[in-house]
Amino acid sequence: SARQDEDFDVDENIEYVLQNTESRCDSAPDADEAIGALRDGQPISKSHQLDRWLLDWETKHGAQLNPDEARQEWFDNEHMVLMFLPTNRGWDALAYLNFYGSSDFGSEYYIALGRRWQARYGAELYAHLGTMLECFVSKPPADIDAAWAVAREHDLAAPCTLALPGIDLRHHAAGLVGFDRWFLHERP
Repeated sequence: SARQDEDFDVDENIEYVLQNTESRCDSAPDADEAIGALRDGQPISKSHQLDRWLLDWETKHGAQLNPDEARQEWFDNEHMVLMFLPTNRGWDALAYLNFYGSSDFGSEYYIALGRRWQARYGAELYAHLGTMLECFVSKPPADIDAAWAVAREHDLAAPCTLALPGIDLRHHAAGLVGFDRWFLHERP
């Protein structure tokens, strides 16, 4: 998770991470190769850097990801309520209804991020469930590089999105390519 990046120790975590790659690809890079790899000319020291390096390695070595494995199920609540708010801009709902994830950065950060996603990807806030946000996306990322950028933002904005179901950042990114729904989750 992004908030755990500061505590990430490549040496300590490499075996676990490479087991995941091997289970998907029937092979994995050597631990020394991954530990000594460079990302943007620098040694890998953060989990997202290792994940991006492994995404490139897996892609180069023919990994076939089933995108459904990396897509969270939408939360179905039988007792949903329709609420009218004094705005016609969906992401402004975060100014009126608390999203747990905004406790670290403030609602204005999430409103700006959501508006940017709306402008770039057509991400319309569909449901706000306190700890979960669901969006319909009319222009989803078309390639892995665009999807990587969005996946990284999802992880930074709501780390539970990936951490709770145990989805790797690189697989979340692959699941976003061409997908018309986003699910964000952050909880105590």
